[in-house]
Amino acid sequence: MADRTTLSARGLAVAFGALRAVDGVDVEVAEGQCVGVVGANGAGKSTLLNLLSGAVRPDAGTVTVVENGRSHRLDGAPGRARARLGIVRMFQTARLVPDLSARENVELGVPAPRGAWLEALGLPTSRRRADARRRAAEDALARVGLADRAGIAAGELSLGQQRLVEMARSLASGARILLLDEPFSGLSRTAREVVASLIASLRDEGVGVLLVEHDLAQVRLLADRVVVLDAGRVLAAGPVEETLADPEVVRRYIGDIELEIGGGLDDARPAPPVVAVPVPAPLDPAPRPPVLQVRDLRVFYGAVPAVDGVDLAVAAGDGLGIVGPNGAGKSTVLRGVAGLLTATGSVRLAGERLDGTATPHRFRHGLGFVPQTLTAVVDLSVEENLRLGWLAGSRAQSFAEAMERVGDLFGEIAGRRKDPAGALSGGQRQMLAIARALVAGPRVVLLDEPTAGLAPVLVAPFADALTRLRADGVAVVVVEHNLGLVRATCSTILGLRAGAPVWSGPTERFDGAAAHEVFLAATAPARTGPSPIEPSPIEPSPIEEEHLSS
Repeated sequence: MADRTTLSARGLAVAFGALRAVDGVDVEVAEGQCVGVVGANGAGKSTLLNLLSGAVRPDAGTVTVVENGRSHRLDGAPGRARARLGIVRMFQTARLVPDLSARENVELGVPAPRGAWLEALGLPTSRRRADARRRAAEDALARVGLADRAGIAAGELSLGQQRLVEMARSLASGARILLLDEPFSGLSRTAREVVASLIASLRDEGVGVLLVEHDLAQVRLLADRVVVLDAGRVLAAGPVEETLADPEVVRRYIGDIELEIGGGLDDARPAPPVVAVPVPAPLDPAPRPPVLQVRDLRVFYGAVPAVDGVDLAVAAGDGLGIVGPNGAGKSTVLRGVAGLLTATGSVRLAGERLDGTATPHRFRHGLGFVPQTLTAVVDLSVEENLRLGWLAGSRAQSFAEAMERVGDLFGEIAGRRKDPAGALSGGQRQMLAIARALVAGPRVVLLDEPTAGLAPVLVAPFADALTRLRADGVAVVVVEHNLGLVRATCSTILGLRAGAPVWSGPTERFDGAAAHEVFLAATAPARTGPSPIEPSPIEPSPIEEEHLSS
């Protein structure tokens, strides 16, 4: 249609100091289209939305809206100018006035006519305007299934309901182009289905949607086209299935599933030979009782459930790898098990219930945790760092015995016990962090991205150390972006997407097809045609109510 509204950006760029957050990006979305924008954390997705909505002024490039054949240049215009043209932005976190009712929050989005300030005089015309605004807000709330929540304060609504109030406000504003930043983040499964149906309905009724979203299953379901960002640049763009199947996109999202380590050295030195580490066979084909068993784990950031319904079990000497795309909730699972985040569900270690207990109690009873950010005290010696770990553990063995174990696994670290931790290389500090967990005498060690920042040449020796740790009877749970390392060191794999399990099984079954399923939502259903929703309110779960009131 020639008269439809189209938002387009050409050569859009902005830098924050030396960081080129967005660098020469072209993107276009018209009424009746949904364009997905995907990429890793730090790819520039939210910055792109800031540029399109007017929150950030670009250093270069243009932002243009074509409306009924007229072109409006907006790259230097404030956000309110874009709002008058129907460009509406929704943020990742709810931006409601908590003390106002849901209806009053929606009324804030209804465009004010000229002379709206006269309403304060209480004239008949102003009363009619106020009534019309109230009806528009109530109609929008009914559209998203929240008619019976109109009079409730926004701060008393569940997270899913708050998200729908924001969408109702966008509807009442007369949005023609809707910019959505992670609209499914933190929602329950029921809420996600309702929000997805609403977005599909808006798209089918002619609203243009630019959808920034980590969950590729939703992008596959809703989007006509997709733009893949990487380090601020467009890596690929085009039809959804074709673009997500692009070999370079697959490589960036999944990487190599075999552990092949080489390179990483300067040109003056020969590269070491490529090392292919075979996938380990299960240590014992017979089922054994789990030393760590987690059931129905839900983990929260404030009131937001970032992980929902995760089960896992690992036996002594086994390895479990947790994999998935950025934002899947992998590290959050480890922090929930370790007691570092508010969580519900059961956590059992060697049969003892640990859920509801503090992190130090869990450490004393055999749980070890190695965070992604290194925790060594650089001004203390290696031995002093290890003694701190021993003091925090069960002390079932003497410090000398614990040091002997460290020497067996990490002889390089034990040989530098008198050196300051700050003098170690990055790889040695990572081994020190694991050694600190080991001297506490754990039954299970949780490792969060243990190879992050390591030179590629160090990954194969690190994989060998984890394999020897398992052979020593310690269960290992690894969150790791390097799928080759996971396959080389773990007996089972759990795949997460959007905070929920989507794949699990023995390592030998985790092939390229399984990786596509976990990382690229390759088995997601194709986009459907018009799908008007049946409005139904999203009730807060007891857990959501508990956390909203705390």
